[in-house]
Amino acid sequence: MKQQKIKYIDLSKKYFSIKKNFSKSLNKIFKKGDFISGKSVTKLEKNLQKFTNSHYVLACGNGSDALELGLKVLGIGYGDHVLTVSNTWISAVNAIRSVGAKPIFVDIDNTLNICVKDLKKKINKRIKAIILVHLNGLPCEIEEILKILKNYNIKVIEDCSQSIGSTYKKKHVGNFSDLATYSMHPTKNLGVFGDGGFIATNSFKNYKKIKIIQNHGLKNRDEAEYVGRNSRLDNIQAEVALLLLKRLNQTLKKRINNSKYYENFLNDMSDKIILPHKNKEKSTRHTFHRYVILCKKKRNKLFQFLTKNGIDVKIHYPKDLHEQKPFKKFYKNDLINTERISGQVLSLPISETLKYNEIKYICNKIKFFFSRK
Repeated sequence: MKQQKIKYIDLSKKYFSIKKNFSKSLNKIFKKGDFISGKSVTKLEKNLQKFTNSHYVLACGNGSDALELGLKVLGIGYGDHVLTVSNTWISAVNAIRSVGAKPIFVDIDNTLNICVKDLKKKINKRIKAIILVHLNGLPCEIEEILKILKNYNIKVIEDCSQSIGSTYKKKHVGNFSDLATYSMHPTKNLGVFGDGGFIATNSFKNYKKIKIIQNHGLKNRDEAEYVGRNSRLDNIQAEVALLLLKRLNQTLKKRINNSKYYENFLNDMSDKIILPHKNKEKSTRHTFHRYVILCKKKRNKLFQFLTKNGIDVKIHYPKDLHEQKPFKKFYKNDLINTERISGQVLSLPISETLKYNEIKYICNKIKFFFSRK
């Protein structure tokens, strides 16, 4: 079989797919001289409200800012305890520490999302908030989690950075909490050509406060209401997002179809790998920001083999947050599943630009690898 070169994600294809319309949008912005938080941003916020079925949306600088703004708006600060998982991007725990709070790490299960059983053990009256990460596009078991939380006064943030378009029992993620945060980093399913993010909430009170804090804390041009920061989206990135949002459902459909191709090719390899969790509820939608398999053995050797054969694969994440230098002191040797799974995860290409024959090539290489003695 002739060796192919398959990128994990080809961002240049995303650009060229909207180049013509984007050039027109760019010319309009340059002619008006309207660069920060203008009409394009307002239009994007309204369109995102509709897409996520949220009452209010505010665009901001990036997904990391969104998390920190969310914690501040909900009153989380110095000495507060915040629950989250360790097998995610560093933004969540950075945000917790940035407001002076303490992260309490909860273990995960084979879905790669938060483990409900361990959550029951970790929850107590000192916990002030929880960041629920819908990892890789798969929603957490929200219903079970909310049942546990109902007897506690705990603020809930959904980290939807990897799960725009995902649904839990027909309801878009982000609508089960005090607020939800999203990233529009270029690699995301709705990714712009730089940094970008947004916050969604169904609370007018939260919306109003975020709007002030993200704009230097100013309630008008010259008067501050809160200690604020500068986290606004520019109109150029807003125009990119508007163009990509128009076809986002199509993008997600292609990713879901690609996941089915993988499943068809690899479903006879259960003795070697575990395929991504498939929710039995048809009303729960996994949008496959990533396609992550668990290797029962030889993960690192498989990684090297696929790389040598031209396939760009990733490990998300090779070093969990509780193992990172700034956060080791918050670890209590109680993340058994997290540590086991971090040595098994392997992310295969799943981009909407990926072709059927490329997926077939990847799967054939995986099968060949495990067929060798």
